[in-house]
Amino acid sequence: MAQITVPQGGGTITRRTDGVQFFLSAGSKYSSNTYTFEPGKSTPQSTSKTTTSVRTQVPTTTQQPTTQPPNTNLQPGTRSNEVKQLQDYLVSQGYMTQAQMNTGPGIYGPKTKAAVTRLQEDLGVDNTTGPGFYGPRTRKAVQEAVQPPDTEIATEDEAITEPEDIPEDEPEFDPGVTPDDTDTTSDFINELIKNNPFIQDQLKDPALRELFDNLPPELKPAYVQLLNQLGKSIEAGKVINPDIEITPQKLQEFMDQAVTELDPFYQEQIGLVKTDLKTSLGRIQEDFDRSVERAEEPFLEGLSAQDEAEAQAGTTFGSERARREGQIIGGQQDLIDDALRGSSRRIEDISSQAERTIGSSNLSSILSPSLRGTTVSRAGFTPGERSLSFTPQGNLLGTLPKKREVDIRTRASELEDTERRQRILDLSKLR
Repeated sequence: MAQITVPQGGGTITRRTDGVQFFLSAGSKYSSNTYTFEPGKSTPQSTSKTTTSVRTQVPTTTQQPTTQPPNTNLQPGTRSNEVKQLQDYLVSQGYMTQAQMNTGPGIYGPKTKAAVTRLQEDLGVDNTTGPGFYGPRTRKAVQEAVQPPDTEIATEDEAITEPEDIPEDEPEFDPGVTPDDTDTTSDFINELIKNNPFIQDQLKDPALRELFDNLPPELKPAYVQLLNQLGKSIEAGKVINPDIEITPQKLQEFMDQAVTELDPFYQEQIGLVKTDLKTSLGRIQEDFDRSVERAEEPFLEGLSAQDEAEAQAGTTFGSERARREGQIIGGQQDLIDDALRGSSRRIEDISSQAERTIGSSNLSSILSPSLRGTTVSRAGFTPGERSLSFTPQGNLLGTLPKKREVDIRTRASELEDTERRQRILDLSKLR
């Protein structure tokens, strides 16, 4: 036998027509499935099938709820302490059960919206613009609510059995799109998929689509709504389901895969830079050596012609002859020194640029060219010792290796995000 107590001030116990659950409210419309009791009294189940009706008067009093309603606008999808305050109020007034509230305290989900809708209906609030939204009109009606002066109490002495409870383990959630009860059909689902590119993209996978089609009908709207909310979160730049645990081993797999995908490209780019550098440096050294070799013969011919001219002029043993000869030798030495200096600078510039591009470690395998100095005299050119034309700066990472590291980390992060998304969107456990 069930014992049901009506809150102080009177009220009704209303049974849904499908016989699934009772709702406790005040001032509800009455029907053949409505049972009322005197204020503050417990009434056992009755076994009589005779139905009688009585009318009585309940004193007109303004009933202050034990839990005050929030004084702020709220809407479905909101998560806050004010939502919990609203839920506490709805529980105190019988529009929600405590068990229903416990599935999502502080979350304005479908159960909270349905409770507010019933509250609006009982208070006569025009909710055509927002059924289930706790807005200014609803707040005003709640604050001004008083117990009606006349309360009709109908009793039915038919057997009252314990009603089945609605499953209350389904948590409240913010669905993003909350269809009306009559819209949770295949037409609604198909329309939502049609108008949402993100959902369309997710369901392009034949395997995923097959899993979705095989879901129980009651789970399909929830999954579509979840995809819709995920799409909005991704567009807003939010991290999707960051609490999914990824093991260090899995993270290393992502890194290894990223290296496998990107390393060949960057090794090729670094190799091209090294090849071009070797070619350029070799050409500079070759061109310099050849220019020196080619300059020696004309230089000696010039000295010989100068000697012949001096002899014809009878100045072979004059002091001016030695000065003029010294000018010719010095001029040739300056030309060779300028060529050596120019070639060395070109080698330094090219090598420095390559080091900044591929890094010091990659440059170490390339031998810097060594240019040979030359001493010019009346006897010709005397080669000097070769010396390195460039010394690497060292400790430079290089733009290409740095970009490689960044791209590898980015790719590994993309693989991790894909793993998280696939796991949160996995339908296999819902079958």
